Amino acid sequence: MTTSIPSPLHQALSAAQAYPAEYGSGLSSHLPMALHALFELGASASGLAAFSAHYTQRFGQARAGDVVPQAWPEWREHLGQWDRLTEFHAHFADAMQREGAEAALRASMPALWPGLRGAAFHGLIRVAHGDNSGHAAELAAGLAYWAARWQGLPAQQKSKALAFSDWWLATQSAAKAYPGGMIAQRMSESAQDAAYPRLALKLPSERAELEAAIRLFARHAALHYAQTQNFTVLHLVTGSRALLQLLPLVLPSEETSSQISRALTAALLTVAPTARGSVPAPAAQPMSDAAQGIRALFAHALKRLSQGAPLDDHAIKLVHACWELSHHDHDASYFECANRALEYA
Repeated sequence: MTTSIPSPLHQALSAAQAYPAEYGSGLSSHLPMALHALFELGASASGLAAFSAHYTQRFGQARAGDVVPQAWPEWREHLGQWDRLTEFHAHFADAMQREGAEAALRASMPALWPGLRGAAFHGLIRVAHGDNSGHAAELAAGLAYWAARWQGLPAQQKSKALAFSDWWLATQSAAKAYPGGMIAQRMSESAQDAAYPRLALKLPSERAELEAAIRLFARHAALHYAQTQNFTVLHLVTGSRALLQLLPLVLPSEETSSQISRALTAALLTVAPTARGSVPAPAAQPMSDAAQGIRALFAHALKRLSQGAPLDDHAIKLVHACWELSHHDHDASYFECANRALEYA
């Protein structure tokens, strides 16, 4: 867990703790995640304040209650119970105080990881941003949200696991529209489809090879978004970044790999071909200055923010994910994805 982030971000994140984890009809709050992404991409303290002032209008009078740290030894028995969010939060706040942020985070991963797809990956994503930010209170809030929105998925058929290129094409062919509902609901429906159990992605169990496989998936997803602007695919790009951030905290195993495969398969099966079009598998396109190019693109968005123009929270997170991913994979897909995201910011 990084602890050297300057204070403007921590001040903004501390203020953000006053707001609930969701708003409206179960929509995840992107406030803390977007604040971290903005700061990493060069936003000033005034820029963070301007974004917060605009974003918090959607909460109305809603406020989060004060958190009184309290240990809850049986928290693992209540995963996925939204009405226990306050208790989860108190538990993780207590764990931060007793064990330290890094130890508390590591200790929580074995129980939380199987439910990584909960709330359309938002628990996973929020924890990854919280870990990067070095803000213990935000990390505790993220862990609590993941625990409360924890959702597992049924097993797939290991005997018919597919190589990546075969899986990608097969999943495109089997995908269909699931009307209504949010991403998490559509993923639950796709996991009940006959195609789901046979579409097992063959992911390696060794950490370095698994990381490479996730990066390959992220590259495909980034190009998908650049070509289609599909909302579910957007979450697969930001979710991939979060997977890579937290993967070092998880014990490498076949089950760890399988849990990732299940989540990616269930999500991609909901991206109907009519919404996505015919998307070829992206070939490697080296772009040595992709990260620099993305940062330059976002500089123009920050100017708009400084002039009072609101920025879309999804676009902020997506550009940040592309920026981070492009540091390790110099592929033009990330620049194209970020550029397209900012067209809708």
